[in-house]
Amino acid sequence: MSKPAILCVDDEKMILVSLKEELKRNFGDSYTIETVESGEEALELINEFEEDEVELPIVIADQLMPGMKGDELLINVHHRLPKTLKILLTGQAGAEAVGNAVNYAKLYRYISKPWQETDLTLTVNEALRSYFQDKKLEEQNAELQKLNLELEKWNVTLEQQVRERTAELEAQKIELAELNASKDKFFSIISHDLRSPFNALLGFTQILSENLERYSLEDIRQKVEKIHTSAERLFALLENLLTWSRIQRGAIEYSPEVIDLWELAEDNIELFLPNAEHKQINLFHHIPKGMRVYADYSMINTVIRNLTSNALKFTSAGERVDLLARPYDEQWVEVAVADTGRGIPPEVLPKLLRIDAHHTTEGTGGEKGTGLGLILCRELVEKNGGTLWIESELGKGSTFRFTVPKA
Repeated sequence: MSKPAILCVDDEKMILVSLKEELKRNFGDSYTIETVESGEEALELINEFEEDEVELPIVIADQLMPGMKGDELLINVHHRLPKTLKILLTGQAGAEAVGNAVNYAKLYRYISKPWQETDLTLTVNEALRSYFQDKKLEEQNAELQKLNLELEKWNVTLEQQVRERTAELEAQKIELAELNASKDKFFSIISHDLRSPFNALLGFTQILSENLERYSLEDIRQKVEKIHTSAERLFALLENLLTWSRIQRGAIEYSPEVIDLWELAEDNIELFLPNAEHKQINLFHHIPKGMRVYADYSMINTVIRNLTSNALKFTSAGERVDLLARPYDEQWVEVAVADTGRGIPPEVLPKLLRIDAHHTTEGTGGEKGTGLGLILCRELVEKNGGTLWIESELGKGSTFRFTVPKA
Protein backbone atom coordinates (compact mmCIF):
# COMPACT_ATOMS: atom_id res chain seq x y z
CA MET A 1 0.00 0.00 0.00
CA SER A 2 1.27 3.50 -0.89
CA LYS A 3 2.33 5.85 1.90
CA PRO A 4 -0.10 8.72 2.74
CA ALA A 5 0.75 12.00 1.00
CA ILE A 6 1.22 15.62 2.10
CA LEU A 7 0.50 18.01 -0.80
CA CYS A 8 2.16 21.48 -1.00
CA VAL A 9 0.93 24.09 -3.52
CA ASP A 10 2.82 27.31 -4.24
CA ASP A 11 3.76 29.17 -7.43
CA GLU A 12 7.26 29.97 -6.07
CA LYS A 13 9.69 27.11 -6.69
CA MET A 14 12.02 28.15 -3.86
CA ILE A 15 9.13 28.02 -1.39
CA LEU A 16 8.20 24.54 -2.61
CA VAL A 17 11.79 23.33 -2.36
CA SER A 18 12.08 24.66 1.20
CA LEU A 19 8.71 23.17 2.22
CA LYS A 20 9.58 19.79 0.73
CA GLU A 21 13.00 19.67 2.41
CA GLU A 22 11.63 20.55 5.85
CA LEU A 23 8.64 18.20 5.63
CA LYS A 24 10.73 15.37 4.18
CA ARG A 25 13.28 15.81 6.97
CA ASN A 26 10.60 15.50 9.66
CA PHE A 27 7.96 13.25 8.05
CA GLY A 28 9.60 11.62 5.01
CA ASP A 29 9.84 8.19 6.62
CA SER A 30 6.06 7.83 6.85
CA TYR A 31 4.66 10.19 4.21
CA THR A 32 5.20 11.08 0.54
CA ILE A 33 5.76 14.84 0.12
CA GLU A 34 4.26 16.06 -3.19
CA THR A 35 4.57 19.60 -4.62
CA VAL A 36 2.80 21.43 -7.46
CA GLU A 37 2.87 25.05 -8.66
CA SER A 38 -0.83 25.81 -9.16
CA GLY A 39 -4.30 24.99 -7.90
CA GLU A 40 -5.21 23.39 -11.23
CA GLU A 41 -2.25 21.01 -11.02
CA ALA A 42 -3.19 20.21 -7.43
CA LEU A 43 -6.71 19.12 -8.42
CA GLU A 44 -5.30 16.93 -11.22
CA LEU A 45 -2.90 15.29 -8.78
CA ILE A 46 -5.76 14.71 -6.32
CA ASN A 47 -7.62 12.89 -9.14
CA GLU A 48 -4.61 10.60 -9.47
CA PHE A 49 -4.52 10.06 -5.69
CA GLU A 50 -8.17 8.99 -5.72
CA GLU A 51 -7.62 6.59 -8.62
CA ASP A 52 -4.58 5.05 -6.90
CA GLU A 53 -6.28 5.10 -3.45
CA VAL A 54 -3.55 7.28 -1.95
CA GLU A 55 -4.60 8.82 1.36
CA LEU A 56 -4.22 12.63 1.59
CA PRO A 57 -4.25 13.84 5.23
CA ILE A 58 -2.97 17.42 4.60
CA VAL A 59 -2.95 20.08 1.86
CA ILE A 60 -0.75 23.17 2.38
CA ALA A 61 -1.55 25.98 -0.09
CA ASP A 62 -0.31 29.49 -0.76
CA GLN A 63 -3.03 32.15 -1.15
CA LEU A 64 -1.62 34.44 -3.88
CA MET A 65 -1.16 32.27 -6.99
CA PRO A 66 -1.92 32.92 -10.67
CA GLY A 67 -5.28 31.48 -11.69
CA MET A 68 -6.91 29.63 -8.82
CA LYS A 69 -6.25 31.31 -5.44
CA GLY A 70 -5.43 29.38 -2.31
CA ASP A 71 -8.85 29.76 -0.63
CA GLU A 72 -10.63 28.64 -3.83
CA LEU A 73 -8.38 25.57 -4.06
CA LEU A 74 -8.98 24.63 -0.42
CA ILE A 75 -12.75 24.97 -0.87
CA ASN A 76 -12.54 22.62 -3.88
CA VAL A 77 -10.47 20.17 -1.85
CA HIS A 78 -12.98 20.34 1.00
CA HIS A 79 -15.90 19.47 -1.28
CA ARG A 80 -14.04 16.41 -2.58
CA LEU A 81 -12.10 15.36 0.52
CA PRO A 82 -13.83 16.87 3.57
CA LYS A 83 -11.67 14.93 6.02
CA THR A 84 -8.39 16.25 4.55
CA LEU A 85 -6.99 19.05 6.75
CA LYS A 86 -6.24 22.36 5.05
CA ILE A 87 -3.41 24.79 5.95
CA LEU A 88 -3.07 28.26 4.37
CA LEU A 89 0.55 29.41 3.99
CA THR A 90 1.03 33.05 2.98
CA GLY A 91 2.22 36.41 4.14
CA GLN A 92 -0.32 38.53 2.24
CA ALA A 93 -3.70 36.89 2.64
CA GLY A 94 -6.54 39.30 3.32
CA ALA A 95 -9.22 38.77 5.94
CA GLU A 96 -11.71 37.84 3.21
CA ALA A 97 -9.52 35.01 1.87
CA VAL A 98 -8.88 33.62 5.35
CA GLY A 99 -12.59 33.95 6.17
CA ASN A 100 -13.54 32.05 3.01
CA ALA A 101 -11.10 29.27 3.89
CA VAL A 102 -12.39 29.07 7.46
CA ASN A 103 -16.10 29.19 6.56
CA TYR A 104 -16.17 27.07 3.40
CA ALA A 105 -13.10 24.86 3.64
CA LYS A 106 -12.89 24.40 7.44
CA LEU A 107 -9.34 25.78 7.48
CA TYR A 108 -7.22 23.93 10.08
CA ARG A 109 -4.39 26.46 10.54
CA TYR A 110 -2.98 29.69 9.07
CA ILE A 111 0.83 30.00 8.93
CA SER A 112 2.50 33.30 8.02
CA LYS A 113 5.51 33.60 5.73
CA PRO A 114 8.36 33.43 6.53
CA TRP A 115 7.64 30.52 8.84
CA GLN A 116 9.77 28.91 11.53
CA GLU A 117 10.58 25.25 10.84
CA THR A 118 9.68 24.36 14.44
CA ASP A 119 6.28 26.04 14.09
CA LEU A 120 5.61 24.32 10.75
CA THR A 121 6.69 20.93 12.11
CA LEU A 122 4.53 21.25 15.24
CA THR A 123 1.51 22.33 13.17
CA VAL A 124 1.85 19.51 10.63
CA ASN A 125 2.56 16.94 13.36
CA GLU A 126 -0.55 18.00 15.29
CA ALA A 127 -2.64 18.03 12.09
CA LEU A 128 -1.56 14.47 11.28
CA ARG A 129 -2.33 13.36 14.82
CA SER A 130 -5.76 15.04 14.68
CA TYR A 131 -6.52 13.54 11.24
CA PHE A 132 -5.77 9.96 12.23
CA GLN A 133 -7.43 10.35 15.61
CA ASP A 134 -10.63 11.55 13.90
CA LYS A 135 -10.32 8.60 11.54
CA LYS A 136 -10.09 6.25 14.50
CA LEU A 137 -13.13 7.89 16.12
CA GLU A 138 -15.06 7.46 12.87
CA GLU A 139 -14.15 3.78 12.71
CA GLN A 140 -15.29 3.33 16.29
CA ASN A 141 -18.57 5.12 15.52
CA ALA A 142 -19.11 2.78 12.57
CA GLU A 143 -18.46 -0.17 14.84
CA LEU A 144 -20.97 1.19 17.34
CA GLN A 145 -23.63 1.52 14.62
CA LYS A 146 -22.95 -2.02 13.48
CA LEU A 147 -23.33 -3.33 17.01
CA ASN A 148 -26.60 -1.44 17.48
CA LEU A 149 -28.05 -3.05 14.32
CA GLU A 150 -27.04 -6.50 15.51
CA LEU A 151 -28.72 -5.95 18.87
CA GLU A 152 -32.14 -6.40 17.25
CA LYS A 153 -31.21 -9.93 16.10
CA TRP A 154 -29.52 -11.24 19.20
CA ASN A 155 -31.19 -12.95 22.15
CA VAL A 156 -31.31 -11.61 25.70
CA THR A 157 -27.99 -13.17 26.70
CA LEU A 158 -26.15 -11.68 23.73
CA GLU A 159 -27.84 -8.32 24.29
CA GLN A 160 -26.12 -7.98 27.64
CA GLN A 161 -22.72 -8.75 26.07
CA VAL A 162 -23.32 -6.16 23.35
CA ARG A 163 -24.31 -3.52 25.93
CA GLU A 164 -21.05 -4.12 27.77
CA ARG A 165 -19.03 -3.84 24.55
CA THR A 166 -20.95 -0.71 23.51
CA ALA A 167 -20.29 0.89 26.89
CA GLU A 168 -16.59 0.07 26.53
CA LEU A 169 -16.42 1.65 23.07
CA GLU A 170 -18.31 4.73 24.27
CA ALA A 171 -15.81 5.11 27.11
CA GLN A 172 -12.95 4.84 24.62
CA LYS A 173 -14.61 7.43 22.40
CA ILE A 174 -14.95 9.86 25.32
CA GLU A 175 -11.36 9.20 26.37
CA LEU A 176 -10.08 9.88 22.84
CA ALA A 177 -12.15 13.06 22.60
CA GLU A 178 -10.76 14.30 25.94
CA LEU A 179 -7.23 13.39 24.85
CA ASN A 180 -7.74 15.31 21.61
CA ALA A 181 -8.89 18.40 23.51
CA SER A 182 -5.96 18.14 25.94
CA LYS A 183 -3.38 17.82 23.17
CA ASP A 184 -4.92 20.74 21.22
CA LYS A 185 -4.60 22.92 24.29
CA PHE A 186 -1.08 21.64 24.97
CA PHE A 187 0.19 22.50 21.49
CA SER A 188 -1.50 25.88 21.69
CA ILE A 189 0.52 26.56 24.86
CA ILE A 190 3.73 25.37 23.21
CA SER A 191 3.11 27.56 20.16
CA HIS A 192 2.62 30.63 22.37
CA ASP A 193 5.61 29.90 24.61
CA LEU A 194 7.87 29.27 21.64
CA ARG A 195 7.02 32.62 20.04
CA SER A 196 7.64 34.72 23.18
CA PRO A 197 11.38 33.99 23.60
CA PHE A 198 11.88 34.10 19.83
CA ASN A 199 10.32 37.58 19.74
CA ALA A 200 12.62 38.70 22.56
CA LEU A 201 15.68 37.27 20.80
CA LEU A 202 14.79 38.86 17.48
CA GLY A 203 13.87 42.19 19.06
CA PHE A 204 16.99 42.62 21.19
CA THR A 205 19.38 41.42 18.49
CA GLN A 206 17.81 43.83 15.99
CA ILE A 207 18.13 46.73 18.43
CA LEU A 208 21.77 45.88 19.07
CA SER A 209 22.66 45.44 15.40
CA GLU A 210 21.04 48.74 14.40
CA ASN A 211 22.25 50.87 17.31
CA LEU A 212 25.45 49.22 18.52
CA GLU A 213 27.59 52.36 18.33
CA ARG A 214 25.08 54.34 20.46
CA TYR A 215 25.19 51.98 23.46
CA SER A 216 27.63 51.87 26.36
CA LEU A 217 29.19 48.59 27.47
CA GLU A 218 26.73 48.49 30.38
CA ASP A 219 23.74 48.91 28.02
CA ILE A 220 25.09 46.13 25.81
CA ARG A 221 25.71 43.87 28.82
CA GLN A 222 22.11 44.32 30.03
CA LYS A 223 20.65 43.50 26.64
CA VAL A 224 22.93 40.50 26.16
CA GLU A 225 21.78 39.21 29.57
CA LYS A 226 18.16 39.48 28.41
CA ILE A 227 19.03 37.68 25.17
CA HIS A 228 20.75 34.95 27.18
CA THR A 229 17.72 34.61 29.48
CA SER A 230 15.39 34.26 26.48
CA ALA A 231 17.71 31.69 24.89
CA GLU A 232 17.86 29.68 28.14
CA ARG A 233 14.06 29.69 28.40
CA LEU A 234 13.72 28.66 24.76
CA PHE A 235 16.26 25.85 25.19
CA ALA A 236 14.50 24.56 28.33
CA LEU A 237 11.14 24.60 26.54
CA LEU A 238 12.47 22.77 23.49
CA GLU A 239 14.32 20.23 25.64
CA ASN A 240 11.17 19.53 27.67
CA LEU A 241 9.03 19.40 24.55
CA LEU A 242 11.35 16.93 22.83
CA THR A 243 11.50 14.74 25.94
CA TRP A 244 7.70 14.83 26.28
CA SER A 245 7.32 13.99 22.59
CA ARG A 246 9.69 11.02 22.92
CA ILE A 247 7.71 9.75 25.91
CA GLN A 248 4.42 9.95 24.00
CA ARG A 249 5.92 8.10 21.02
CA GLY A 250 7.46 5.45 23.25
CA ALA A 251 10.91 6.44 21.99
CA ILE A 252 12.46 6.71 25.46
CA GLU A 253 13.98 3.38 26.39
CA TYR A 254 13.56 2.30 30.01
CA SER A 255 16.96 0.98 31.16
CA PRO A 256 16.95 0.39 34.93
CA GLU A 257 20.16 0.02 36.91
CA VAL A 258 21.33 0.34 40.50
CA ILE A 259 21.68 4.05 41.34
CA ASP A 260 23.45 5.55 44.36
CA LEU A 261 21.14 8.40 45.41
CA TRP A 262 23.90 10.04 47.48
CA GLU A 263 26.11 10.39 44.40
CA LEU A 264 23.17 11.63 42.30
CA ALA A 265 22.34 14.28 44.92
CA GLU A 266 26.00 15.37 45.11
CA ASP A 267 26.09 15.86 41.33
CA ASN A 268 22.92 17.98 41.37
CA ILE A 269 24.08 20.07 44.34
CA GLU A 270 27.28 20.83 42.43
CA LEU A 271 25.26 21.70 39.31
CA PHE A 272 22.89 24.14 41.04
CA LEU A 273 25.21 25.61 43.68
CA PRO A 274 26.24 28.64 41.53
CA ASN A 275 22.56 29.48 40.94
CA ALA A 276 21.76 29.04 44.65
CA GLU A 277 24.68 31.25 45.68
CA HIS A 278 23.63 33.89 43.14
CA LYS A 279 20.15 34.00 44.71
CA GLN A 280 21.64 33.64 48.25
CA ILE A 281 19.72 30.43 48.89
CA ASN A 282 21.04 27.62 51.11
CA LEU A 283 21.10 24.36 49.13
CA PHE A 284 21.69 21.07 50.97
CA HIS A 285 21.02 17.35 50.66
CA HIS A 286 20.41 14.90 53.51
CA ILE A 287 20.59 11.60 51.63
CA PRO A 288 22.63 8.98 53.48
CA LYS A 289 25.51 7.23 51.76
CA GLY A 290 24.68 3.79 50.46
CA MET A 291 21.00 4.50 49.75
CA ARG A 292 20.42 2.80 46.40
CA VAL A 293 17.45 2.43 44.09
CA TYR A 294 16.76 0.44 40.93
CA ALA A 295 15.60 2.78 38.16
CA ASP A 296 16.56 4.48 34.89
CA TYR A 297 19.44 6.84 35.76
CA SER A 298 18.70 9.43 33.07
CA MET A 299 15.00 9.64 33.98
CA ILE A 300 15.51 9.96 37.75
CA ASN A 301 18.33 12.49 37.25
CA THR A 302 16.00 14.55 35.02
CA VAL A 303 13.29 14.47 37.70
CA ILE A 304 15.64 15.58 40.51
CA ARG A 305 17.17 18.25 38.25
CA ASN A 306 13.76 19.67 37.29
CA LEU A 307 12.42 19.64 40.86
CA THR A 308 15.58 21.28 42.26
CA SER A 309 15.54 23.96 39.56
CA ASN A 310 11.84 24.56 40.27
CA ALA A 311 12.45 24.88 44.03
CA LEU A 312 15.26 27.41 43.55
CA LYS A 313 13.02 29.39 41.21
CA PHE A 314 10.36 29.99 43.88
CA THR A 315 12.64 30.45 46.91
CA SER A 316 13.89 33.86 48.11
CA ALA A 317 17.25 34.99 49.47
CA GLY A 318 18.06 33.64 52.95
CA GLU A 319 15.75 30.63 52.58
CA ARG A 320 16.70 27.01 51.82
CA VAL A 321 16.15 24.05 49.49
CA ASP A 322 16.77 20.48 50.69
CA LEU A 323 17.07 17.14 48.88
CA LEU A 324 15.96 14.20 51.03
CA ALA A 325 15.42 10.46 50.74
CA ARG A 326 14.12 7.78 53.10
CA PRO A 327 12.73 4.23 52.93
CA TYR A 328 9.01 4.40 52.09
CA ASP A 329 8.25 0.74 52.72
CA GLU A 330 9.91 -2.62 52.03
CA GLN A 331 9.85 -2.08 48.24
CA TRP A 332 10.10 1.68 47.72
CA VAL A 333 12.25 4.70 48.54
CA GLU A 334 10.72 8.16 48.85
CA VAL A 335 12.76 11.05 47.38
CA ALA A 336 11.79 14.65 48.16
CA VAL A 337 12.82 18.17 47.19
CA ALA A 338 11.64 20.65 49.85
CA ASP A 339 11.83 24.44 49.89
CA THR A 340 10.88 27.21 52.31
CA GLY A 341 9.56 29.45 49.52
CA ARG A 342 6.25 31.16 48.94
CA GLY A 343 4.14 27.96 48.72
CA ILE A 344 1.37 27.09 46.26
CA PRO A 345 -2.28 28.20 46.55
CA PRO A 346 -4.64 25.24 47.17
CA GLU A 347 -6.67 26.01 44.04
CA VAL A 348 -3.51 25.83 41.89
CA LEU A 349 -2.17 22.49 43.21
CA PRO A 350 -4.53 20.24 41.18
CA LYS A 351 -3.55 22.03 37.93
CA LEU A 352 0.22 21.56 38.18
CA LEU A 353 0.28 17.91 37.05
CA ARG A 354 -2.45 18.15 34.39
CA ILE A 355 -1.59 18.70 30.74
CA ASP A 356 -5.00 20.29 30.00
CA ALA A 357 -4.67 22.95 32.74
CA HIS A 358 -1.90 25.44 31.87
CA HIS A 359 -0.47 27.37 34.83
CA THR A 360 2.87 29.16 35.16
CA THR A 361 4.12 31.66 37.75
CA GLU A 362 7.16 33.94 37.73
CA GLY A 363 9.96 32.92 40.10
CA THR A 364 11.34 35.10 42.87
CA GLY A 365 14.00 36.33 40.43
CA GLY A 366 11.57 36.92 37.58
CA GLU A 367 12.29 33.48 36.05
CA LYS A 368 9.80 32.26 33.44
CA GLY A 369 8.38 28.74 33.47
CA THR A 370 7.20 26.54 30.58
CA GLY A 371 4.33 24.79 32.39
CA LEU A 372 5.72 21.46 31.23
CA GLY A 373 8.49 20.48 33.68
CA LEU A 374 6.27 18.97 36.38
CA ILE A 375 4.25 17.02 33.82
CA LEU A 376 7.49 15.54 32.50
CA CYS A 377 8.58 14.65 36.04
CA ARG A 378 5.30 12.85 36.72
CA GLU A 379 5.53 10.84 33.49
CA LEU A 380 9.18 9.91 34.08
CA VAL A 381 8.45 8.80 37.64
CA GLU A 382 5.52 6.70 36.41
CA LYS A 383 7.80 5.14 33.77
CA ASN A 384 9.80 3.80 36.72
CA GLY A 385 6.67 2.50 38.45
CA GLY A 386 6.54 5.28 41.06
CA THR A 387 4.16 8.07 42.03
CA LEU A 388 4.76 11.85 42.29
CA TRP A 389 2.76 14.16 44.56
CA ILE A 390 2.98 17.69 45.98
CA GLU A 391 2.54 19.07 49.50
CA SER A 392 2.46 22.83 50.02
CA GLU A 393 1.39 25.53 52.45
CA LEU A 394 1.20 29.22 51.55
CA GLY A 395 4.04 31.19 53.09
CA LYS A 396 5.81 28.07 54.38
CA GLY A 397 7.04 26.33 51.24
CA SER A 398 6.46 23.23 49.13
CA THR A 399 7.68 19.65 49.04
CA PHE A 400 7.69 17.56 45.87
CA ARG A 401 7.81 13.83 46.67
CA PHE A 402 8.12 10.75 44.48
CA THR A 403 8.69 7.03 45.01
CA VAL A 404 11.22 4.85 43.22
CA PRO A 405 11.92 1.08 43.61
CA LYS A 406 14.58 -0.03 46.09
CA ALA A 407 17.70 -1.66 44.68
